[in-house]
Amino acid sequence: MTGQTRSDWLLSAQCGNSGPLLVPSREPPSKRIHTMSGRKKDAEIFKQRTRLLQDAFSQGMTLDALVGLMRSRSKESPRLSSLYFAGADRDHPYFLHTDRVAMGLSVLPEDEPKSRKTKRHPHQHEMIFVLDGALRLEILRNGKWKATALKAGQIKVIYPNKYHRIVSGGKRAVFLFVKSKPAKEPRELACPRISSKLLRKPRLSSKKRSKAT
Repeated sequence: MTGQTRSDWLLSAQCGNSGPLLVPSREPPSKRIHTMSGRKKDAEIFKQRTRLLQDAFSQGMTLDALVGLMRSRSKESPRLSSLYFAGADRDHPYFLHTDRVAMGLSVLPEDEPKSRKTKRHPHQHEMIFVLDGALRLEILRNGKWKATALKAGQIKVIYPNKYHRIVSGGKRAVFLFVKSKPAKEPRELACPRISSKLLRKPRLSSKKRSKAT
């Protein structure tokens, strides 16, 4: 195994990689690095989220008003493409602070650079509820990607330790996410880097291909 341990190889295989790891698989627990610049950035995004919600309230606090503001302002500040309303880290004054559940809103394609990254949550169940548009939820099972197309009104649960990613193909979509145990560490782990072939769109089965043609 060219210097890899068995656990390294098994974790790599879980991510769909049957060859050598390109990067080490041992991921440290997710922690915020509180450097001086990091604290300044956190303070600034806190202010930006506060202003965004205040402006949404002034417009009647409808979903359309909130989503419109998130789309327009995330062009200058990408972190505004998703917004938490409950969880372990207080992101703005209008926030339910709790370690029992996290809940937030994401707009695509603006939030796709983050949502399409392959990751797993060791302790969390996550529910995806599509509010508008359509998206594709991809979950890695037995070394293969399984894609589920979701449209407005549909819900899908992601179980703990399942590698997953969310993509919209550049189209507009809005989804609500709810996570259990948001404070339990590690909250999120990235998938070890894998072959570019495995990062492509999941292939349709032969049955689905024949129907499509």
